[in-house]
Amino acid sequence: MKYYKMGEKVVVTATMYHIYIGGERKWLRKQLTHPKEGFYVGYTYKQEGKLESYGLGEPACLINIKSIKMLRVKFSDWGNDYFALLQDTRKKGEKNETSP
Repeated sequence: MKYYKMGEKVVVTATMYHIYIGGERKWLRKQLTHPKEGFYVGYTYKQEGKLESYGLGEPACLINIKSIKMLRVKFSDWGNDYFALLQDTRKKGEKNETSP
């Protein structure tokens, strides 16, 4: 298991984004064309599930919830947080296990 320190430089190979498909909230993985250097700023749990509404005027909620642990990464000091899975990050200067 890898652990990062706050502000540590990491190399990110894919990011995650959410989308609603057929009334379900899903987190999809977007592969980056080139690995990008960023800063680790923490972790969070994001949720997938079915969007359910109980009537008119009532807010929708998620049911059948599945939590996913993701790392929060910034690519610049002034930019928004991006989300990545642990297996899509590595410490800067660390060799990738799949390369020779």
